[in-house]
Amino acid sequence: MDEFLAEMERLTGTQPEVVNAYLSADASADDTKARNAAARVIVTGYPEFHASAPNPSSDFRPSATAEAPPEAGVAAASAAGRWDPEVAEVQILDLGSTINIIEKYSWPDTFTSNVYNMPNHWGMEFTVDFWTSMRTPPPFYVPPVTYGYRPWCGWGDYKDWAAASNDVFNWFAMVMDGNDYVYAPGQIGFYGDYNDLSDECTRSSVSVGMAQPWAMPYSSWGSNEVMLSLFPDRGQDTWSKIDANIQAVERHTCETNTSMPLTDCMGATPSVVWPGPGANSRGVLSLSRNWTAPDKCWVSLDWGTTDPLPWACSAGS
Repeated sequence: MDEFLAEMERLTGTQPEVVNAYLSADASADDTKARNAAARVIVTGYPEFHASAPNPSSDFRPSATAEAPPEAGVAAASAAGRWDPEVAEVQILDLGSTINIIEKYSWPDTFTSNVYNMPNHWGMEFTVDFWTSMRTPPPFYVPPVTYGYRPWCGWGDYKDWAAASNDVFNWFAMVMDGNDYVYAPGQIGFYGDYNDLSDECTRSSVSVGMAQPWAMPYSSWGSNEVMLSLFPDRGQDTWSKIDANIQAVERHTCETNTSMPLTDCMGATPSVVWPGPGANSRGVLSLSRNWTAPDKCWVSLDWGTTDPLPWACSAGS
């Protein structure tokens, strides 16, 4: 938590406010003592905390996107019919007890961003996966059909096997509005994707979603810019193989169950067919490249159609 607060203040110039809490069903069910104990009194009387206005550092500006407005009317032909960002930039840094994943995404079309091609009832998730080869489930009993997929992993610490744990993690998101980065307004619907049910046991997926991407404001030069900073706990591996992608996810369950947390209802109706345009995912890094992290920094240009370009993380963004 100390590393998260320090990095958030360095990058944004402010501190987080607690606005709500999410309690998983598993955590609630496991806490039998709390459920059977007498009611606990919550201490009150402290002054309400109001964070200062953000003043983001220059580290948040994507290094690969345009720094000046492009010529009016200029748009890449390959952008037609796409919903995904043209530019994706990822930094995976070892902070000691946590890992910091900084992701920067850009839709640089001049005031006609292809993010608005995202069909109604759909959002997107930005994911970095850490894969462990150091631990495998022990075959000392007859496994169920789903053995090797969570939660059938043989050991209870499977969330921590890879270099980055995918247990509940701290994160924050910002978007560009005019000339300045601002805290992402609530109508965009950012959420931490903590629901890993049925994921492979050897995969730690660290993901943040955006339920309503078309609610993003424009920058003053006509692009849409999203910045994510995630702080998963350090896992058991010294390093892990990595991949990254952006996935379109439907939100039908969220719309019919408005009280459900987005982490549980987004993508929860697999029978819904992707209506397009184009593919329903955008690669940011393929596992077949055998890149490992931490540390690792790279940029993926041209909607992922060209090879990712690595750079030395110590050089900054």
